[in-house]
Amino acid sequence: MEFLGKLSLFIHIVVGVSTLIAGPIALFYNRQTQKHKIAGKVFFYSMVVVVITSFAGFIKHPTVIFYQFLLFIGILVGYHIIRGFRSIFFMKGTLQPTTFDRQWAWMAIISGVVMLGTAIYHLTTDAHIAFPILFGVFGLGSLSDGRYFLRLLNVPGLDKRWWFQLHINSMFAAFMASTTAFAVNAADFAPWYVQWFAPTLILLPLQLYMLKKRKVSRKDLGSPLGAVKEEAVAA
Repeated sequence: MEFLGKLSLFIHIVVGVSTLIAGPIALFYNRQTQKHKIAGKVFFYSMVVVVITSFAGFIKHPTVIFYQFLLFIGILVGYHIIRGFRSIFFMKGTLQPTTFDRQWAWMAIISGVVMLGTAIYHLTTDAHIAFPILFGVFGLGSLSDGRYFLRLLNVPGLDKRWWFQLHINSMFAAFMASTTAFAVNAADFAPWYVQWFAPTLILLPLQLYMLKKRKVSRKDLGSPLGAVKEEAVAA
């Protein structure tokens, strides 16, 4: 069992490093389809392995709050990379949202509610203040994101640009998680809030810039229900 634990950790580190390499390459070549596709696939499959191997820590230490938190982060990262992958096919029209996608959205919502409940619980224990805050912030984000995804899924004939926006947001979220994991392990000299939130604060402006550059920001698209309402009025 100990050997399997060490092997899982080794694989986790190796594929984790590959996400830090493939992610920026995919971003840099975002307009060069073939290169972006190759780097994107490396990033996607590496993140899948990262998520699977991250569960090993929780299985080994199920009562440790740090690994409980990582379990939820692993679930959320898996949610984002699968959603980001499927949104490309939604955009191309080669795949339509199914019950699976709605279940995926509800999983994010439920995870968010559980994380918020865990945050409240740990406020009453002697846990480090970092964990109630982390559970609260990520729980609220998961709840909000799941509701947003469910809203998109319930709009018939949704403009394909919304799926492209979802692809960008989902993959950025996964990449932020990867860089955050690296910061938490490599920058243990920094305060906990710097380790956990600095990567997102650094990468968020780049994400917003890319959305604006590709003309799929909220300002560009308006409301996902807007086009449907206009069609209804015209009819």
